[in-house]
Amino acid sequence: MVTGSIDPGNATQAWRFDAAAGDRVAFDFLSASDADMQWRLISPAGDQLFSSFFGSDVAERTLTQAGSYTLLVEGRRHHQSPNGYSFQVLPRGNTLAERISGIDDSFDGASLASHWGCPRAPAP
Repeated sequence: MVTGSIDPGNATQAWRFDAAAGDRVAFDFLSASDADMQWRLISPAGDQLFSSFFGSDVAERTLTQAGSYTLLVEGRRHHQSPNGYSFQVLPRGNTLAERISGIDDSFDGASLASHWGCPRAPAP
């Protein structure tokens, strides 16, 4: 769980986490003194991956780049009072590392052909 406080309430705080290519993560809103904030995820290359109202969860995302991701929690311009908040970044596995049991993962033509056949469709 991550907890923080934006003071003044119109400031921005940055949080970083490292991920491997293919990692799946969800972003879980837990609490805020005033949820009228935004959160944005920035990739290692500097691309914005989402921008969302802070008062709700962000659905699971697959991160396509390895490296440090930056999660920005941003107060609104008109807010001056300190704003406490908490959230979680929930790991959901790695798409690239998952294997389907019983499937041969060697792709050497002959081996692949022997495991993957496609019968002809019946003639009409």
